[in-house]
Amino acid sequence: LASVRGGILANKFVLDVNAKNTLKPPFVINSAKLDIGNFDVDYILEELNKIEVNASSRDSFVDGKNTNLVDLNQIIINNLEVIANSISMRNINASDLIANISMKNGNMKVDKFKFNLAKGTMDGSCGYNLHSKKSEFDLNVADVDADSLLSSILDVKGQLYGDLGGQLSLSCIGTSQLDCFKTLNGHGAFLIKNGRMPKLGSLEYLLKASNLIKSGITGLSVNSIIDFVTPLKTGNFESIKGSIGIHDGVADRIQILSSGKDLNIYVTGNYNFSNYMADMYVFGRLSKKISNVLGPIGNVSLNTLFSAIPGVDLSDPENAPLVSDLNKIPMLELSNKAYRFFAAEISGNINGEDYVKSFKWLE
Repeated sequence: LASVRGGILANKFVLDVNAKNTLKPPFVINSAKLDIGNFDVDYILEELNKIEVNASSRDSFVDGKNTNLVDLNQIIINNLEVIANSISMRNINASDLIANISMKNGNMKVDKFKFNLAKGTMDGSCGYNLHSKKSEFDLNVADVDADSLLSSILDVKGQLYGDLGGQLSLSCIGTSQLDCFKTLNGHGAFLIKNGRMPKLGSLEYLLKASNLIKSGITGLSVNSIIDFVTPLKTGNFESIKGSIGIHDGVADRIQILSSGKDLNIYVTGNYNFSNYMADMYVFGRLSKKISNVLGPIGNVSLNTLFSAIPGVDLSDPENAPLVSDLNKIPMLELSNKAYRFFAAEISGNINGEDYVKSFKWLE
């Protein structure tokens, strides 16, 4: 237990084992129960990978026989119940773990696991093949802090806030996070009630588009106009729901729909997990009533800015794809004169700044 003890123990270690009593391989553990303080998944997988590498090396064979003391292919675990006060895995730190683990032919499976994470809960199943280095996850989350979850699992930071519920199925190959992101495949769907998108869903952030900043519109400072808009909190939404499809490390089927008091949006496009680069569009429906709550000075300034922003003629047949995406905005009514419609182009590292390339009205 020495190597195991260093990686997963905190304050207690209780192990009850019902094993097949024989000195001949395969070595079978019919059932076991492990009650520990901290379950360090990264450490355990690292140690198992070391054993697998050693077992496969030429130096471990003499006269065609494996001289290693441990051959993982000869270890079978039918059921290992794990209870832990805390769990550490990649960037995830959670508590109150309950899981059932099995292993055969170097293929480890974790069924019916559940733990508390980021103010909510996560449950599901996962697997890891020690030979191919392939990981698979089927996850369900409820009332989890969205930013904490996306930061820890997908390394997407500062884009979504609120209590998130949803499902996520992922697979990847590799022992490092970078290798896993490059080979990531899967799909997911989520819903956030009373959430916030302070960047892609925020009018004041989208107005920082490079085409507006560089144009020096009417001599007005864009930043001063943004100061007028900021108190409106257009990045707050009654609901944010979305779906995502991932292929070879690229989310190529992103669809996010948000419904708010003065702003509804639809986000679509691609995102590369390995380099954080996004190529997306944000389509929005903005209520014209927002200028009424800014007072006379804010009203005039905002309308002056809005009037100077370039527009796109939707009647042009070449812009037909824009009309198709525009129709996906929640609660859209194209004939309603009380709204403005816009498209913002997103290109660049969304964990950085300056990735809003253009903002244009759709007319």
